[in-house]
Amino acid sequence: MPGARDPRPAPPTPRVRPLPHPPLPGAPSCVHCTPATLRAAKLPGPWSRPAPLTALSPQLGRYSALFLGVAYGAKRYSYLKPRAEEERRIAAEEKKKQDELKRIERELAEARDDSILK
Repeated sequence: MPGARDPRPAPPTPRVRPLPHPPLPGAPSCVHCTPATLRAAKLPGPWSRPAPLTALSPQLGRYSALFLGVAYGAKRYSYLKPRAEEERRIAAEEKKKQDELKRIERELAEARDDSILK
């Protein structure tokens, strides 16, 4: 019959799985992405081994920044230490002068108060 429905259910639509990695330019489709074909095509793929420096780069960057910070701190400390010592020496001398002036003022005030005519 021309208008009759087919009693069989329609075949299921094939499910498309997402790519495990972004497609690479010039790389074959993911169905053919096997380590052997990628090695033969000399294209980087999800199975290629990273360069050793790339694998170490987070730790290398972290420890080199730490080392540079320690080196900078040591250099800065050695630069500032003599200046701070000089400032402390000058402050101590000024304090001695101020203490001497206060002592003299106090003695003069006591001498003025010590009169016979109280």
